[in-house]
Amino acid sequence: MQTRPTTRTGTAKIHRSRGITVNGLQYWNERMHASDVAGHSVPARFEPYDMGVIYAFIDGQWLECIADNYRGKPRIHGNISHSAPLFQNFASYSLERDHTSGFRGSFLPFSG
Repeated sequence: MQTRPTTRTGTAKIHRSRGITVNGLQYWNERMHASDVAGHSVPARFEPYDMGVIYAFIDGQWLECIADNYRGKPRIHGNISHSAPLFQNFASYSLERDHTSGFRGSFLPFSG
């Protein structure tokens, strides 16, 4: 848990009705409804690959807090493996292309 990224301030405030708000998303755990934890700021860490999950340190333990609408959605947009063929195609094109045949000059405007 200690290696997961933290919020900007390292803590998050618990609101009794809304839970914890981090980066504009509201996260909830049933323990937050209790009056003894509402209003307190607690250490918070987020799951780097799932924007629907953060962890809040409440009552001496890390509790999973869920943002229902975002459960399972990645924080990083796109998949790196999808871009690999693109780079391979570009690399093979640039290696097969003869750079001495005016390739670069065809993109420059003519200034007679």
